Amino acid sequence: GPDAPSGSALLRSADGGKSWKTIDGDGLPPHPWGRVEVAIAPSLPDRVYAFIESEHSALYRSDDGGKTWSAGDRSQSMVWRPFYFARLIIDPTNPDRLFKPNLSLIVSEDGGRSFSATGGGAHGDWHDLWIDPQNPQHVIGGDDGGLWQSFDGGSRWWKQDNLPISQFYHVALDGEDPYHVYGGLQDNSTWIGDSAHGGGISNKRWENLYGGDGFWAGP
Repeated sequence: GPDAPSGSALLRSADGGKSWKTIDGDGLPPHPWGRVEVAIAPSLPDRVYAFIESEHSALYRSDDGGKTWSAGDRSQSMVWRPFYFARLIIDPTNPDRLFKPNLSLIVSEDGGRSFSATGGGAHGDWHDLWIDPQNPQHVIGGDDGGLWQSFDGGSRWWKQDNLPISQFYHVALDGEDPYHVYGGLQDNSTWIGDSAHGGGISNKRWENLYGGDGFWAGP
């Protein structure tokens, strides 16, 4: 709320980090603030973007190195939930093109004034993104479903299914002979697999049982 204490602030150094000055006003929202995420355009260093959570949560933009600011997008996709991974990733060749990982991946082509979803058929809860500086249409992203690649700037995505990077909360065994292994995957359902015990049974089969977060499996 507007009267809650907060230590969040935006600071700027002009001497390589020896001293710092708090940036307030000049188009920025009133305090208190929550999370602040800042990104500087590699191809235009005076262009700075700041996503600020406050009573007036929005993406803010500066074109003079942080001296003055203007409010940009404040749609639900931008501000709806204070994700800890709400980063800003700017195209290294185009200061007007930037991505924001969120529940879904969103992108702006107009300098942060508006955003649209660009996660395609990928999983939700995007954590990070990398844009190829030699070919900005080549994008690699990581979300709760794994690692994805796009070769058209984010319109279509291909999942890297050869990476065993799913996160198990807990595993359990049943009383069958041979027994089965059950596991709950973070945001990726509950699964059952054959054990490698007895009779030459293969342990390569995994079958999806339920959707959502797996958590604990209790056979």
